[in-house]
Amino acid sequence: MQNPGNNNARRGALMVVIMAAAALLLVAQASADEITELKEQVQTYTVQLAELEKADSDLQSAIKEIKLTELWLTEAQAQLIKEEEDVAKRYLRRVSVSLGMIEAIIETAKVEKTAFDRESASIDMEKQAFDSKAELEKAEAKERQLMLDIEAGGAADKKDKKDNGGAQ
Repeated sequence: MQNPGNNNARRGALMVVIMAAAALLLVAQASADEITELKEQVQTYTVQLAELEKADSDLQSAIKEIKLTELWLTEAQAQLIKEEEDVAKRYLRRVSVSLGMIEAIIETAKVEKTAFDRESASIDMEKQAFDSKAELEKAEAKERQLMLDIEAGGAADKKDKKDNGGAQ
């Protein structure tokens, strides 16, 4: 006959084994879910980085930062293939911060370019105003000279008439 205490011990041990197996399955499932989630995050960051690279194509203000972020994304993908979630997470945190920084760099460059363009336009307008003023001053001087010539010519005509009229 079997000892009932022995059966209970076996059942307890079996229950512990079943619970451990269930816990391992849950951990494996959680790990698989986490890897899937991290892979989706890599895809999202890749799209965001491509959009930022496109936005910076004219200014090229964040080239180094974009290249470094691409390297971190590539490394995160490699770590996920090796199932090194913790290392991949560290790279993805770097990427996340870097994307924000790149966006700020691009916006700053756009604002600086706008300010430079406006300053250049202002300088051009000042030059045009100066040139216009110089042309106006030349025209006014020429007008004064013509007026003097006309007055001098009128006086000479009167003198000629007087001289010619008196000799007749």
